[in-house]
Amino acid sequence: MIYEQIRSYAKFGEELPRNATAADRMAYHSLMPIIDCYRKRILNAEQTKAEECKVRALYNELSNTEGRLRAMYTSQQEFLRKAEMELTAIVKDVKPGADFVDLFKRAMQIISYFEGQPHSVELKNIEKKLKKVEEHQ
Repeated sequence: MIYEQIRSYAKFGEELPRNATAADRMAYHSLMPIIDCYRKRILNAEQTKAEECKVRALYNELSNTEGRLRAMYTSQQEFLRKAEMELTAIVKDVKPGADFVDLFKRAMQIISYFEGQPHSVELKNIEKKLKKVEEHQ
């Protein structure tokens, strides 16, 4: 029997066919350690490839998630900066004789614009404070 044939039996984990000659059987049994080594190498290589694919897919997913989180964080920071600037401008306009109803409406517009954003809880706290101020007026 040809060596490659014996190797192919080893690769697929098959036994020798029933019609194998005595010489084939002797060659097969003498090559058993090599055949077992090939089997192990092939199985390890297949497992390693499968694990590499899984690790690569996981890495890609983590990279994408990291990118999305970074973008979300950046947009949140941008939204918070805009809200803070707008509310700071409104606070600067709070002076004796100012139209508090108009200032309150402007502040509520800003808060409602940012509502639904992940950081809207912080803006809700500001909204509560503004309502308390309005009640005291």
